[in-house]
Amino acid sequence: MGYANYEKRIKNSSSTKYMLASLQKSYTATMIQMLIDQKKLSMNTKLSQFYPSIRYSNKITIRNLLDHTSGIQMGEPAPKTMLTNDSSAVMWAINHLKSTGRMQWNYTNANYILLAGIITKVTNQSYMSVLSENILKPLKLRNTAELDSNTINSAAKTYNFGNNVTLHAMSYDLASSELGCGNLYTTPSDYLKFVSALEDNSLLSISSLNELSRNHETAYSAGFYYFSNGQRADGIDNGYYNFYYDDKSEHANMILMLNKGVSDSQGRAMIQELGNIIAS
Repeated sequence: MGYANYEKRIKNSSSTKYMLASLQKSYTATMIQMLIDQKKLSMNTKLSQFYPSIRYSNKITIRNLLDHTSGIQMGEPAPKTMLTNDSSAVMWAINHLKSTGRMQWNYTNANYILLAGIITKVTNQSYMSVLSENILKPLKLRNTAELDSNTINSAAKTYNFGNNVTLHAMSYDLASSELGCGNLYTTPSDYLKFVSALEDNSLLSISSLNELSRNHETAYSAGFYYFSNGQRADGIDNGYYNFYYDDKSEHANMILMLNKGVSDSQGRAMIQELGNIIAS
């Protein structure tokens, strides 16, 4: 429904790409677990092994980064121009984060930017190369791409719909700094293939997924919020509103990707209503 490009009156379709925003975090977490399975990392590996200049990095573990309990804080400062490679995105985060030493829950993109940087350091490859080799190609995700000029031109444009239609102000500069947590675009179908592959253990074994998710027992772990009968994820950025809801009691995966401006609460209410319809 709606328009991928309102100005040109191009309608949304099944192949329209949306910015994943924080839904990307689970892709990054999955690649970290793959490196753990290969004995190249562990949940107890310290951040200081890769980025010793960060304060308290000798206390911060991979597990802390995955679960947002690293004590790191950072807002969403946007560079003045688009960052063009992985290392510049990581350095942007390092130069703007605050490491407090208080190992408490604090949701911040910086944790996942650092995890993405660790992936590149361990593999000596770009984030996108590792993603393509381990997730995109095996799952045949042909409509998933990183932020670049081609993606910008072809992806859905965000807009607000009221009495007067207005385009949402985009910050591709900000998106370029969100390595591993907001610089990926995909379709609902490709995202469904990804989460389904996690559920049926095509990407990770049962024991590996249990380790990554802390046995699905905590409120948040590795990109997902867990609850008694399922899991969910939200991704809100630059006028995109993405919601994933997995109701295991109803054997239903629901994915809602919006490029027409709403609020977080409205989006969650919409996907909850979808769940109620399925359950009725």
